[in-house]
Amino acid sequence: MTRSQLIAKLAEETMMTKSEIESVLKAQTKIVTEAVASDDTVELTGLGKFSRIERKARQGVNPSTGAKISIAAKMAPKFKVSKSLKDAVV
Repeated sequence: MTRSQLIAKLAEETMMTKSEIESVLKAQTKIVTEAVASDDTVELTGLGKFSRIERKARQGVNPSTGAKISIAAKMAPKFKVSKSLKDAVV
């Protein structure tokens, strides 16, 4: 499902206009992004949990040359699917 299909489906389900739904989705994305970036966790019951993890520095291999390279430590977003969503898919 694409973003535009999601917006159309939500507009149909909620009786809101597509432009209202689009602004809500943009706001939700902004809020979740800001929260995860500031090391908060966002849990959406029935969907999952957004959080931030630290990936440790490690050694990697350049696939074209075979040379060893250092991969720096970094922060990364993480999403854990809720049990109810897992159960619905299986």
